[in-house]
Amino acid sequence: MGRRLRCYFRVLRMVWEASPGYMFLAILLQVVSSAIPPVQIWTSKVIIDRVSEALQSQVTAFDWYSVFVPIGIIFGVWAIGGACRTLSANANMLASMQFRNYADFLILKKATELDVAFYETPAFYDKMENALGNVGRAHDLVYNSLSFLRILLTLGAVLALLLQLHPLAIVVLLLTSAPHTIIRAYFAKQYYVMESSRMPAIRMARYLAGLLKSRDAVKEIRLFNLDGPFLERFRRLYQQYFSAERRVRLSISRRNAVLGLASSAGTAGIWAYAVAQAIGRRITLGDVALVFQASEQGRNELGSFFQIAGSLYENTLFAENLLSFLDLPPDSIEGALSRKAQSQVPALLVPRPIQEGIEFRNVSFHYWTLAKK
Repeated sequence: MGRRLRCYFRVLRMVWEASPGYMFLAILLQVVSSAIPPVQIWTSKVIIDRVSEALQSQVTAFDWYSVFVPIGIIFGVWAIGGACRTLSANANMLASMQFRNYADFLILKKATELDVAFYETPAFYDKMENALGNVGRAHDLVYNSLSFLRILLTLGAVLALLLQLHPLAIVVLLLTSAPHTIIRAYFAKQYYVMESSRMPAIRMARYLAGLLKSRDAVKEIRLFNLDGPFLERFRRLYQQYFSAERRVRLSISRRNAVLGLASSAGTAGIWAYAVAQAIGRRITLGDVALVFQASEQGRNELGSFFQIAGSLYENTLFAENLLSFLDLPPDSIEGALSRKAQSQVPALLVPRPIQEGIEFRNVSFHYWTLAKK
């Protein structure tokens, strides 16, 4: 757990270093956006209560100002919300572009610092492809964190509004929404293991596709009739990828459907209790509208809360692939010279003319072939 927390905060720091201005703007917009739903819910309650009071009173001159002011407030809230969504989307996109460029630079810089011996092993390419392929996951980790902040602030305000009905309403919402976290975390781990284990197959599929599209390789492929075997192997690799993806996604969908029914039942129970309270004249019609909106908003926010929590865990797992490559020790592979050893090797000048030839030591060579099964 401590290692993943360190990974999480390290990625946050990297994204901030890549784009501090856009990240500050994104945080500010999320904070402003978090206030929109509770303000809208409360203002709707005020409008309904004032209209209800006017209908029940005997006063002939209605105070239109008391109703149109809240309507104006709601209009302003909608306008601010639309502007925040547009600006937030653009800020996140620009921050993502800058981070991807920054992370790719760090990966390529790391690759130039490693010994040539790394380039002779498939494991190195698996690690590098995993790192490059999970740059987006690392940025999603930060994006999820911003969404998580907004949801926390909105959820706190909405649950405070719902507290006016009964404290148990909050308990019901929490109990019927919390299982989503457990399911999401469980499948996040499974998805991570699946993605990491199939990287060699993905690289092989890309390699075969590259050969089949290569101008230099097409002559040998046609000469030895390799197009059929290569295509068949590419198809098998893709089918394995698709089957594993489908199995995990269908399992997630089945469980989410059951949990969604439980969450809806909890919200329906809160609505029924609010209606009974209104019939007993213990709460107003505005309070009923508030409970309806707050419970529905709270259910949606709790669902998003637990979903984002699962995404944070999942993206942290994948972000570790990026960091593990950046932290790869230069002498962690057989045949690689350490930085200390390289610095101790004296520079040798090639004699001119060469009189005794050239001698190679500690040199290895591998020749990879594709065998037909």
